[in-house]
Amino acid sequence: MHDLSDGFAIPGPRSQPRVVTGISSANARLVNDTGTVYLEITPLGAINMVAPTGVSITGNVVISGTLEIDGIPFATHVHSGVTSGGSNTGPPV
Repeated sequence: MHDLSDGFAIPGPRSQPRVVTGISSANARLVNDTGTVYLEITPLGAINMVAPTGVSITGNVVISGTLEIDGIPFATHVHSGVTSGGSNTGPPV
């Protein structure tokens, strides 16, 4: 007779047709079946996210340090085409 408490799981093994791609041997990575979406932590403490369709965050976000959006520093960026009055500025540079 077996008991429910005798059960155990070994995460990781999969059949070859469903083998997970995009595995990292250097970082801890949570990845989807196709390897196109992942969250990873590097040995140096960096956290990397790849989510081609976007990332949604519910709640407060506090950022200490530098924030860059498409390579443009958020805190020190300037806009081109600035005109006084009610007109709109140009894109950040």
